Order: sequence, then C-alpha cells, then structure tokens
Amino acid sequence: MGRAFGFISLIIVMAVGLYIYSKQVTSITPAMEGGNPKSGVDLIGVRNDLLRFATVERQHMASDGHYISLSEMHSGGDTGLPADSRGPYDYSVEGSGSTFTATATYRGTPPAGVPHVLKITDAGNIEQE
Repeated sequence: MGRAFGFISLIIVMAVGLYIYSKQVTSITPAMEGGNPKSGVDLIGVRNDLLRFATVERQHMASDGHYISLSEMHSGGDTGLPADSRGPYDYSVEGSGSTFTATATYRGTPPAGVPHVLKITDAGNIEQE
C-alpha cells in the first residue's frame, strides 16, 4: 500500500511540474502557441541578438563616450556581433551621441502572434510592435 501511494504521488508531482513547465515555455515564446515552433525559436534568437547589440553599444559608450551605428560596428572590427539578419528578421542599429536604437524588422507579413518590429534602446527594454 505504501509503495502504491508513493508511486501515485510521484505521478501527480510530475504532472504538476510538466504543466508549470509548459506554461512557462508558452509565456516565453508566444509564437509557439500558434503551432509554429520555428517562429518561436527565431524570436528568441532575435531577442538575444538585440541584447548583444545593446551590449556592444554600451561598451562603445563606456570607451568612446558615444553610441555608433551598425556599419561603424562592422568597420570598427567589433567581435561577436550577430549577423545582419536572423531568419525572417533584418537588423538595423542607429546610434547618435547619447542614444541608440537596435531594430529587428520582419520581412513581409508575420504570422499571428509574431511581432513585426522588435526594438531595444539605451533604456534597455525590448519593445515589440
């Protein structure tokens, strides 16, 4: 009787854990709710790339006292930069003096639940449109 109770308890705990895990995954990747996991993976990669651009911009602000554009990043030899695009998103980075904006724009019409534009600014928040 004790073993059966332990086994049933284990199954219940695992079910609750899997339910919580699935809710966290769908909150992180809303595009996967529509049944398109590739869009969800692209979206996570784009967010990571925008964070990387913001890191490079902050490094330039600390060392040079101003933000720079994407072309200046490439010509300056910055290492570890993401490519100019990821999946269906194209990147642009505009830096002018004391502000910058890194933007990822979806080529074409995005599927339901996928943002058309993602931006990160010197404030550090990723916004989506």
